[in-house]
Amino acid sequence: MNSRTELIDEQWKFLYRLLLLQKRVYIGSVEICRRFLNAVLWILRSGAQWRLLPQSLGK
Repeated sequence: MNSRTELIDEQWKFLYRLLLLQKRVYIGSVEICRRFLNAVLWILRSGAQWRLLPQSLGK
């Protein structure tokens, strides 16, 4: 993946800190959370369906 479809470290750090401030947000595993956000970005940018996600982004 490239930076157009994946969060760079600085973006991820900013979003992670923002998520930690939200009492109603459950993050769980940091790696899975980041992969999920990357998957959401991929869907938004590609216009594809969830079932067409690349395997590297999870299920």
